[in-house]
Amino acid sequence: MGSYSAGIATGAKDAYQLGSGTLYAYATRIITGKSGGTLETGILAWTTTIPAGAVINSATVKVVGWDESSVETTVAIKVVEDVTATMPTSTAEANSVRSSGTPDENDVHWEIPSQTDGQELTSPDFASVLQRLVDLDNFAGTVIVLLDGGPSGDNGYRSFSTYDDGHAPVLTVSYEEPEEEDEEAVTSATQLSVGLGL
Repeated sequence: MGSYSAGIATGAKDAYQLGSGTLYAYATRIITGKSGGTLETGILAWTTTIPAGAVINSATVKVVGWDESSVETTVAIKVVEDVTATMPTSTAEANSVRSSGTPDENDVHWEIPSQTDGQELTSPDFASVLQRLVDLDNFAGTVIVLLDGGPSGDNGYRSFSTYDDGHAPVLTVSYEEPEEEDEEAVTSATQLSVGLGL
């Protein structure tokens, strides 16, 4: 059994984007939801120690409320399914990263009825979403989570604290180590194939 739990490491690793426009990094909050018809997406990145091929048992993100809101909000939790992706630093890069997010039919919805300033909020388990990334060839530990406001109605948005605000979002994952190949069995099978002329 393995585990990983860590907060965002630097202010460059949490940001939010308004629609397909401006990317805000090094801010005191990230915003997700929909306000006045504009989609807002939080982008969070970790360099984890999760091994490729691990079996994900559970995965959650914990955030701290930046302000108070009584408007019900539904956030779609997605994971960027591109092992070469890095934290975006421009609008174009953010659009590219978001286009690689979990397909809508596979994402996990986080329903948040209300929020107070300073309140700790923990997402639903999105192990099934993270598993899609970890199963990809050449996965090397980078996990980029999208908190997408897509399912929300107008003005259903949330503001969460960031690394620069002193409350970095935390990713917590529990997993089973991937099974190692039996080298002796592989060697014997190879020798047998050679001996048979296969």
